[in-house]
Amino acid sequence: MVLTPGIHRVDGTFPNNVYLLTEDDLILIDTGLPGNGRRIVNYVRAIGRNPGELKLIVATHHHPDHSGSLHEVKSLTRSSVAVHLDDAPFIRGERPSWRIDSVPAYRLILWASHLALRPHPVEVELELREGTVFDTLGGLVVLHTPGHTPGSICLYSRERKVLFSGDTLQYSRGKLRRALSMYSWNPHLELASILRLTDLEFDLLLPGDGRPLLREGNRKLREFVARDVRPVPL
Repeated sequence: MVLTPGIHRVDGTFPNNVYLLTEDDLILIDTGLPGNGRRIVNYVRAIGRNPGELKLIVATHHHPDHSGSLHEVKSLTRSSVAVHLDDAPFIRGERPSWRIDSVPAYRLILWASHLALRPHPVEVELELREGTVFDTLGGLVVLHTPGHTPGSICLYSRERKVLFSGDTLQYSRGKLRRALSMYSWNPHLELASILRLTDLEFDLLLPGDGRPLLREGNRKLREFVARDVRPVPL
């Protein structure tokens, strides 16, 4: 599905959104759970592009519902993987995410999901940092927005007024929301990251979880923060 020129939401992936950037070489943002690889490649072909044009897969964070098909897509396309340096050890399988310092429910959920899904470790060719810029959409900037995971990122194009928010912000049933605290590594840092985003100017808010918000994204974010965001109890 074309959301705006140069930005697609890949049809048929589960359970969350997978975005495809189509200016020049293709860039994929997230992959969903294991099993989406063929769907992603088939979508690339369906829009008249060659899967070999997919040069980079950017993971907004290491949770398996966003990174689970990295290995499959990489194998099918020989693309490189980019993830923030703080989440790269989890993608590579060097650190078990359920052992990091976080709320017990978070560790239990990640332990169970990895036990059930057995995500394949993947080599990370590009470790991202705050301020890394991709040469697409007029300059797509990496924003380190920790909280949901240590290395959660958002991607922001000032020129195109678009924000890819990963799971830092979600949108469903006409409302912005934050992830449930039990799914977040550090809800206090997550809140700080959300507040940071209110300073950006954007229309399109493209979350990892939920529906794309195609207009007035920043205004709705500020209203959400003013109305619903409260400090997380210590």
